[in-house]
Amino acid sequence: MKVNFNQPFKNYKGEDNGAPQLIKNVVSALLFSGKWLEKKANAKPEEKVMAYDLSMRIYKATDEMELNIEEAAMIKEAAAFLNPGGYVQVINLIEGK
Repeated sequence: MKVNFNQPFKNYKGEDNGAPQLIKNVVSALLFSGKWLEKKANAKPEEKVMAYDLSMRIYKATDEMELNIEEAAMIKEAAAFLNPGGYVQVINLIEGK
């Protein structure tokens, strides 16, 4: 699937408040930090490598990028640590809503 994370987060009014915070920056930072992996009892080193690689790909992307199902699932899992508004925007972006 193709996803463009170079989009601004919107507030509850649907506005980006003039100084947009880009989804790619937040998702990249989440994946890079790995904080969401610490909550998993069975996190594997390979997941950390995948999270880092995905973080760098998202951060460097300036347009649409290709994601496989495993990568999309990882992003959704990491995005669960965002507030509800941020989480839903990331999920909708991945799911093309």
